[in-house]
Amino acid sequence: MKNSQNRITSKKIILVGDSGVGKTSLINTYKNLPHPLSNTIACQIFDATIRYLDVEIPLSIWDTAGEEKFQAIQPFYFRSVECAILVYDQTKLSTFENMKKIHKSLVDDYGIDKFVVADNKCDQDEEVPFNEAKQWCKENSIRIIRTSAATGLNVPNLFLAVGEIVAVTDHAVENCVRLEVERVHNPRSDLFCCS
Repeated sequence: MKNSQNRITSKKIILVGDSGVGKTSLINTYKNLPHPLSNTIACQIFDATIRYLDVEIPLSIWDTAGEEKFQAIQPFYFRSVECAILVYDQTKLSTFENMKKIHKSLVDDYGIDKFVVADNKCDQDEEVPFNEAKQWCKENSIRIIRTSAATGLNVPNLFLAVGEIVAVTDHAVENCVRLEVERVHNPRSDLFCCS
C-alpha cells in the first residue's frame, strides 16, 4: 500500500441506541478496556483497526450518549458516517422499539444506509424475541449479531461485520484486495520449476 491512491482513510462508525443498552461496554470489551460505571456524556471517540482479507481498515468509532438530553446535539455526530451499529438491550422491549425509530431517522434524515444490529445482553433472559428482531433485520436488509459485552460473546464478530461492510464500498480496499488476489492467482513460474 505504498501508493497514495490505495491509502485507506479512517472509516467513521457510530453506535446508537438507548441509554444503558451497552454501547460503551461493547467498545470496551472489543478494545479490552475497563467497563464504565456511568453513562456516556455526549460522545466518546475510539480508534480501532479491523483486518479484512489481509487489509487493515482504520475505524473511528463514535459512541453516542443514549440519554434524551443529549439527543439535540446528536445530528452533529451523524455527518459522514460509513456504518451505524444499532444497539438494543434484548432484556428490554422498549429499547428495541426505540432502535427501530432511530434507524428510520438515520435513513430518512441523514441518509445513512449501512447498518449492523447488536442484539446485546444475550447472556440474560430475553424480553425481545430474537426471531422478531431477526425478521425486522431481514425486512430492512440489516445483519444482526447476538452479543454480550459482559461475556464477550460475538463482540469481535460485530466489529468484523462493520469492517466487511465498509470494505466492500471502499475502492482503496477493493484495490488492495484485488492486488492480493492477483498475487495469489498469478504465481511466478519459477516457483514450479524442476531442477
